[in-house]
Amino acid sequence: MAKKNQSAKKGDNKAQKKPSQLLKSFGSRISGKEVKKYEAKFPDKPLKNVVKYAKQNKDIKLGNNAKKYLKGKNVIKPGGVNKGGGDEADDLEGGGFFERIQAAGESLANITGGYEVRVAEIGAGATTEAARLRGEADKYVADAYAGAEKYGADRALEGTKYGADKESEWRQAVANIEVKGRLDLQPIINAGLEKVAGIEAQAQRDVAETTGKYNVEGIRVRGEADKQIGGMQLAGNMYNLINAAFG
Repeated sequence: MAKKNQSAKKGDNKAQKKPSQLLKSFGSRISGKEVKKYEAKFPDKPLKNVVKYAKQNKDIKLGNNAKKYLKGKNVIKPGGVNKGGGDEADDLEGGGFFERIQAAGESLANITGGYEVRVAEIGAGATTEAARLRGEADKYVADAYAGAEKYGADRALEGTKYGADKESEWRQAVANIEVKGRLDLQPIINAGLEKVAGIEAQAQRDVAETTGKYNVEGIRVRGEADKQIGGMQLAGNMYNLINAAFG
């Protein structure tokens, strides 16, 4: 077995000395792995030689992975026809059909993904714009409130100052009226005081005179009464003496 493997390896090495010999060793269906092997062994040879080899030999076909790899290398254009190994032959087997379905699915996924990304971007942009507008509105409302409060404070201050000024004017006017009234009434008050003083003096004189008259009259009446009482007492005493003498 070891000798056979060594012989096989020597045969492979001998076959790989030329690109055509390596391609023949791949058999009737060239896989993607074999295309990569050809590319690794002959990096100076274009991969178009693989496609050309398949076209020139009708019995040789490129497998799905091989075609996919070659398309990725831009060796086969998407939708191109491989006359030698034939996309038509692969379509009959279902390979090309499924590849188109897969490509369509990938395209749909790309479109859907792009749409979702776009929707996300639009949503993010709308959210950002809404936040900006909300911020501007909040700032406007805050400025309006601040302005209203400042305006209200200014009006309140002006109202207070106006009230204080009016109160001061009113108090000053009342004080002026009171002073003027006092000045106007002072002569009357003075005259009244003088008249009252005169009336009081006259009243005191009248009272003194009346009191004096009453005292004098009282003394006179009292003297007369005393005389009468004295006379009556004298008469009584005399009556008592007579009664005692002749009793």
